[in-house]
Amino acid sequence: DVKLPETWKDKPDNYILKISKYLSETEKLPVTIVSNDTNVRVKASVIGVNTEEYRHEMVDEDYLKYNGR
Repeated sequence: DVKLPETWKDKPDNYILKISKYLSETEKLPVTIVSNDTNVRVKASVIGVNTEEYRHEMVDEDYLKYNGR
């Protein structure tokens, strides 16, 4: 059973954080939360879960163009 800080209420974001922490600690799986929500990323950092900021336009558009093949 993974414990989160007691002040964190039962909210969907906190449930995701709890599952992420469980998978990283108990199952030893590499877990990274990708989100634009700064609060989620800060909370994940507090409990030791890796985070990344979601960036919509990360793929180079030239890569997606049809090249005749």
